[in-house]
Amino acid sequence: MGGNIVLVACLASGSAYAQLGVHPDNPAAMADAGRPVYLLGDYTWDTFSDPYYPHEAQFDLMQRYNLNFARLWVMWGFTMVHDDPDSGDPSPEHKPLPYLRPGPGLANDGLPKADLTRFDPEFFRRLRRVVEAARTRGIYLQLCLFDGWCLKNSLHAWETHAFNRDNNINGIDGDPNRDGRGFEFGELGQERMLELQKRFIDKVLETVGDRPNIFFEIANENPNRQWEMHLAEYIHQQEMGKPVQHLVMPADLPNHGSTQPRPWGFESARQHLISLRRLNEPLILDTDGMGDPEGQLVVETAWGAFMAGGYFDFLDLDLVTWKGHVPGSEREDMRGGLGILARVARRVDFARMAPADELVEGDEARMTCLASPVDVVVHVRSGFSGEVGLSLEKAQYRAAIVDTVSGAERALPPVQGPQASLSLGASDHDRVVVLSVRGKAREALLRGRKGGEGA
Repeated sequence: MGGNIVLVACLASGSAYAQLGVHPDNPAAMADAGRPVYLLGDYTWDTFSDPYYPHEAQFDLMQRYNLNFARLWVMWGFTMVHDDPDSGDPSPEHKPLPYLRPGPGLANDGLPKADLTRFDPEFFRRLRRVVEAARTRGIYLQLCLFDGWCLKNSLHAWETHAFNRDNNINGIDGDPNRDGRGFEFGELGQERMLELQKRFIDKVLETVGDRPNIFFEIANENPNRQWEMHLAEYIHQQEMGKPVQHLVMPADLPNHGSTQPRPWGFESARQHLISLRRLNEPLILDTDGMGDPEGQLVVETAWGAFMAGGYFDFLDLDLVTWKGHVPGSEREDMRGGLGILARVARRVDFARMAPADELVEGDEARMTCLASPVDVVVHVRSGFSGEVGLSLEKAQYRAAIVDTVSGAERALPPVQGPQASLSLGASDHDRVVVLSVRGKAREALLRGRKGGEGA
């Protein structure tokens, strides 16, 4: 990794939670029972949709590296797909449907046709088990209810989709224009199909609606926002008055397509998310569709998201089981780097912080800042050495330095505001200097400032 330096102030937070939601003082931040929580994830497509996937091992691996967030597809809709344009045969893998398949007649995948009015109890029992396995390990899940990407991009996706007229006994035709793609599945206009989609959502809510460690995503890369918003509002209506009410994407936070920078990297990620802060919603940089770069670039991009006040979730090809691959058998250094970021992020009151580059003096082209009255983070790019001037509150800050590659940490002398300077030697590793106002001085500063503003 490059020699980046980060100055951070910290606030300890507990790991137990009551409900994931928006922070009460900052609609652009996430909270766990009102306390700030930083979402940092590592995920793959098949955690739930492959019945044989070792999800507990995945969650154990994440917990080992202090990673607390994963995206999870619930219903792909199809059972067989092949992405190889040179092959005319679908993959032999069968993705389970949430419906019983009693027939009569056979569907295009050779199995009995589905009854879209009858749910498969084991599908939902397993969903409950996976969500609960994540909860007991302190992991939050983004439950993606439907998928639109494969209908646009994958061979055979609609051919074996449950809402294809050839695959169900209910007379439901999700492709009324008969173009063989089924885009209408993700559009308004067919009331019977929409009601069945809502029945599926009702069953998901019945199964995991009491779980506090989840929020919902209506669909992965579906182009029809009107349909997504309709179903998002339906979930809000169904949960109205209930003790646990969940966030729903895209009604409460943007879909991942809008939060992705091009290309990968610290500066690209930071500048892109800063440009979206006007939305005043939590921003999750989800790398689905961005490719699979080497680990150092992944970690640098995650730091860029953090320094913009955003969250990060990495779609990790090392977690797949394709062709006998053992999930998590590679990329240890990358997860270690993300884990150090997670450890630092949990030590700050992240919900109160905002980009504040004006608080730092020195080589401004190589430094960026995230700050609140009590927490300050300054990121210094690789190769920097010299003086870093800081504009702080009139308070004493506890200080420590953390090597973001090894995780080694040592205490520094206290730093006194309002004006301070640190002398930094050159380093080939990223470093994190942690600054925190503690005790009564911290409480006084927080009382005097509105939550969610920069320093």
